[in-house]
Amino acid sequence: MVLELLGDLFPASRVRDVSPELDDLRRRRDPDEIEVLKRIAGVAEAGYVRAREVLSPGRSELEVYIEIVSAMIENAGEPIRVGGDFATGPRSTSSGGPPIDRRLEPGDLSPYDLFPECWGYGADLCRSLTVGPPSDLQQRGGEIVTAALELAESLLEPGRPAREAYQTIRAFLERDRLSAGTFWHHLGHGVGMGGHENPRLVPDSHHVLRLGDVISIEPGFYNPELQGGLRIENTYWLTESGPQQLNSHPTELYLGG
Repeated sequence: MVLELLGDLFPASRVRDVSPELDDLRRRRDPDEIEVLKRIAGVAEAGYVRAREVLSPGRSELEVYIEIVSAMIENAGEPIRVGGDFATGPRSTSSGGPPIDRRLEPGDLSPYDLFPECWGYGADLCRSLTVGPPSDLQQRGGEIVTAALELAESLLEPGRPAREAYQTIRAFLERDRLSAGTFWHHLGHGVGMGGHENPRLVPDSHHVLRLGDVISIEPGFYNPELQGGLRIENTYWLTESGPQQLNSHPTELYLGG
């Protein structure tokens, strides 16, 4: 209706969708934007601190969700929008999204992917946490994903095709029996005013990495043997001196004694 109205008001004019140009312009982040993105990453990290404190057998996904969201709001000091993946244990190998009334069990592994939005920007971070100390198999899985994340970080340089970074990490995860065949999602994407922006690190991406990009990298795999999904995600700003990580929460599956 708006387009028809514009056509009636300005019959000699042509309407063109400039969304691709705007999406492209939004990729380069200025230092003041980086400060906001660091701050909103800190909001997400407050959620992980609380999650580690409250994860215990018998608690429901919904109860843990309430604790995580409360901690993020308290850190922000004002209401925020919250999205994310809150599935736990075996169901997190095939789905994410909102929490349900499922009760946590000992040994559950759960990828908490948090998307808080505040001050006009958003964060996108993930940490996978175990209910109690991780098993030897879960620990080895954590080492595989951490190695994949470190490799991906080394690929974040201007001029590299985004699809090349994806293909390299996919090939890396295919080498180990534990992770082979279970990495089914993107490697990463831009982060800024929205949770998912350009560049897209997917198999058919036409994007090329640039200075100024802010990119979340999230390798993971979803082998049922692990009693849950396993994904770790960091956010990086591509600078002339290399990628700068904008978040700092530990990547260990478990920090208890």
